[in-house]
Amino acid sequence: MGQQADINRKFQILFFERADEAEIPSVINEQFETGNLHGVMDMLECILVADLNKNRLDVVISTLETQFLTNNNFYFLDKYLFILHDQNGNDAMARYYLDSCVSTQHIAELKESEEYKKRIKKYSYPDPTYLSPAYHQNNFERTYAFNGENKTYSVHSFSEEIGKNMTLLKTPYGDIIFDCGASCQKNEAQVISKEEFLKFLQNVDSSVKNVKAAIISHAH
Repeated sequence: MGQQADINRKFQILFFERADEAEIPSVINEQFETGNLHGVMDMLECILVADLNKNRLDVVISTLETQFLTNNNFYFLDKYLFILHDQNGNDAMARYYLDSCVSTQHIAELKESEEYKKRIKKYSYPDPTYLSPAYHQNNFERTYAFNGENKTYSVHSFSEEIGKNMTLLKTPYGDIIFDCGASCQKNEAQVISKEEFLKFLQNVDSSVKNVKAAIISHAH
């Protein structure tokens, strides 16, 4: 029985690697329609180890996503779709299905998968490190006339380091923060701590109450 199962498995892998792409959806859907979850799981494991080109992966993913979205009995597909989207280079969708695994409590069983262990590192959120400013610099101050009154605005920087800066614009009507002093790379996250942020505001004669808006101009 074990030998026959191995043969069937090899035939399934060869099918997904060599069959006409147009034939793949019907074969997958027919397996789901049998209601045999053991057979479905065997097929999915074969798909994971098959050497599929991008076009075949696209077809497989599209077919499995249709099953996932239209049939509540196949909620477990999220863990397979995570791995397949990662294989296909779609990090955003891989992360979506990884988050789905967490919400459906599949993350524990997924962690036992060798495919998961190979791929999870780039989707892990690292513990942030906190930025300390090189200085609190008063960049400049300007005075202007408005409705017959002199008014002043000034610009203040948290740090001189590119990629880790935050700028505060002080105006007579309230203060505006530009960017937030965060550097978020694939395997690294650096942020300004709450203590440093409050210290910065104090050093430039501002406060949280004075901040009227925060504008994020770009990402790192």
